[in-house]
Amino acid sequence: DGDGIRVEVVRGLDPPPRMLLLTPAHQFPTTAPLSAGRRRDLLSWAREQGVLLVEDDYGGEFTAAGPPALAASDDHGVVAHVGSLSRLLAPSLRTGHLVAPRPLAAAVARLRGETDSYPSLPVQQAVAELLTTGELTRQLRRARALVAEQRAALREAAPLLPVRGLDGGLHVLLATADARAEAEWAEELLRDGILVDRLSAYGHGPPAATGLLLDYAGVAPATLARVAARLDGPVTRTGRPR
Repeated sequence: DGDGIRVEVVRGLDPPPRMLLLTPAHQFPTTAPLSAGRRRDLLSWAREQGVLLVEDDYGGEFTAAGPPALAASDDHGVVAHVGSLSRLLAPSLRTGHLVAPRPLAAAVARLRGETDSYPSLPVQQAVAELLTTGELTRQLRRARALVAEQRAALREAAPLLPVRGLDGGLHVLLATADARAEAEWAEELLRDGILVDRLSAYGHGPPAATGLLLDYAGVAPATLARVAARLDGPVTRTGRPR
């Protein structure tokens, strides 16, 4: 829901899982951040049940506001924080990082050694140079400035659009009134060459919510403004969300 993963549902799992993968900064696909209260409850439950929480912090460097990473509040070694350079540099690098309790980090390193001796050495050397020279920090500043322009373009081009998630990540959710409106939006936009995912496709059974997912990574602000203006048409004709 709007506060992120429903911890009361997780607590009701019997038996409890050994591991739980979550995206607390910008939940995929709903874009909701995990609230402070639920963060505390989730960490408490994981500690009680011995569950490993895997925090997928995809796009965390582009979160404008909100609490720090879940791992920053972990005092009992129940969180493994996973990040990637795909959004900041290039997906083809296939390079990321893991911050985990020492025993888990050692086990992951051992398993990685058994399945693949090491990542590409040239890529490792290049990333290390970016880190040591400060170029990665400069790239982050440039990328954040571009993302700010992209978000501003979406807000200004169609200020009445029911857009959620503009404060984090690199995708937004456009809420729809119902499944019919969701399908009509998606079909009409596809005819205009705009491909969006349907929120209802990410669940089982009757959808609890509907909407369209728009990934704006790599899209120029001027193009986003045109897309947002185009989106305003289908919203008006197929009904705004309840």
